[in-house]
Amino acid sequence: MMKMKLSRWLAAAGAALLLVPILAACGNAPSASPAAGAPTSAPVTTATDGATIVPAPTAAVPAPTAAPSAPAPADLSKVAPRPFDQAMQTQLAAYITTVMQREQVPGAAVAIVQDGKVVYQQGFGVREKGKPDPVTPETLMMIGSTGKSMTTMMMASVVDDGKMTWDTPAISILPTFALSDPSLTPKVTMRQLVCNCTGVQRRDIEMFFPNTPRTAEGMIQGLKSFSFAGTFGKSYQYSNQMVASGGYLAARAASAQPSNLYKDYVAQMQRRVFEPIGMPSTTFSFEKVQANPNHATPHGQMADLHYVPISLQLEQPLQSVAPAGGSWSNVQDLAHYLITQLNAGVAPDGRRVVSADNLKVTWQPQVQTGPNQWYALGWAVGSYKGVRLLTHNGGLTFLPDAGLGIAVLTNAQSNSVPTAVFVRVLELVYGQPMEGDARYAQRVAQAQQAARAQLAQLPSQLDLAAVAPYQGIYTNPSLGAVALVLKGQKLVLDSGTFSTELRSVGNGTYLVWDPPLVGMQVKLDRDTAGQPVWQLISPDRDQPDTYPFTRVH
Repeated sequence: MMKMKLSRWLAAAGAALLLVPILAACGNAPSASPAAGAPTSAPVTTATDGATIVPAPTAAVPAPTAAPSAPAPADLSKVAPRPFDQAMQTQLAAYITTVMQREQVPGAAVAIVQDGKVVYQQGFGVREKGKPDPVTPETLMMIGSTGKSMTTMMMASVVDDGKMTWDTPAISILPTFALSDPSLTPKVTMRQLVCNCTGVQRRDIEMFFPNTPRTAEGMIQGLKSFSFAGTFGKSYQYSNQMVASGGYLAARAASAQPSNLYKDYVAQMQRRVFEPIGMPSTTFSFEKVQANPNHATPHGQMADLHYVPISLQLEQPLQSVAPAGGSWSNVQDLAHYLITQLNAGVAPDGRRVVSADNLKVTWQPQVQTGPNQWYALGWAVGSYKGVRLLTHNGGLTFLPDAGLGIAVLTNAQSNSVPTAVFVRVLELVYGQPMEGDARYAQRVAQAQQAARAQLAQLPSQLDLAAVAPYQGIYTNPSLGAVALVLKGQKLVLDSGTFSTELRSVGNGTYLVWDPPLVGMQVKLDRDTAGQPVWQLISPDRDQPDTYPFTRVH
């Protein structure tokens, strides 16, 4: 019972299953910030302040000293946002600093565009916890699932060129494409690959283990083993692998002399999106990021809720799903991207990148995720008090009918700074009282208090005699070989790509303590022959799964 409570509260506090988008909205689909993390996802919810968004709650922030604006009408659809002036900038900067401090986020960068111009760019905090190097608007961070809409913009330009249509069957571009259900394989269209509506299950956990294919071709081939968790064409079911397949196949359709899928995709993104928009720093190259001194270190959240720096290497496994969230960027580049979206496909320098008609297809709702909430093609679609809003993870948000866009990057996984910031910007420009933050604050305070109370009940010491017989090498068909070892007084799971401490929560169950899989559980057991076996259990509501391991050495 305790292990169930503990995982629930950890998830509510933003500490469960951080997939270094990564993952996380790879999350995600809309969710808390994936910055310095993986593509993450969570069902879209309606915020209590009237915004259809997916906020991870934040703690309380004092209201600004200035007198609050008079309440505006509940429906702002016919109200023009005010210019984002110096007074608003001052309030926002103070707010961002406070939010970062309370959530222990080391670094963030924010850009705001309005009416075709960049009106605000600022870095906050440091690139790595404990070091003095500041975050600037030029600082590179992994953008995770916010990159999905860049992939669908590229796809829209391929449709413009007549190389495919949104309804072209995937197998007509890549005949080897196949799902586990042979009857559905020929029905999957290019549109459906990127709408998160095929029902194909989410399996991001596997990206961090040695058995996972490290090539685009291998990833697509692996789709034949993915089961269905929803109804084809009707259920919202997040899948980074399906979105990645859409990007790869579109690039293949556009390539005159196809190479491997990954190289084709990177080349098409560079030619069709990054170069014409003016995004010189945005890259899929791990080597370029490492060579750039102004890149941020990702930070993962431990089970006790504090952030620690994690290796940049943990973001490298995302290369196989690059179209779903494997790029690095900065808010300078993202500001240019938002202007292009708001200009319906025209870059800041006046160059048309993609037709308005096909770009707007990517904004169209495809599958409902909740009341008045939908997922489009790389965007979550909702509203702020009647004003149409498109967002993804809070990291990129724009109001196409109001000429306003906000980009927020952080170097910490699973935090609500991006969502809190964009909601605060909307409150400022629409003259609304500061109402969203206090409501998020109450939720997160309750969740964190409950998590800490549960963590305090964990056994203070590991029962070495109980776990010693389980030391050895184990294997799982999907995840490969993993070791359980005792290191001093700690039980450690070592996958070869990462290692994490396991802490007892009772009844033979152990909590994964460190990123990238914090919040997962390991259940030690014995098979019918009395041999040690164990299970890796995901409590994540978006991808519940159990991976059994048997000992090989």
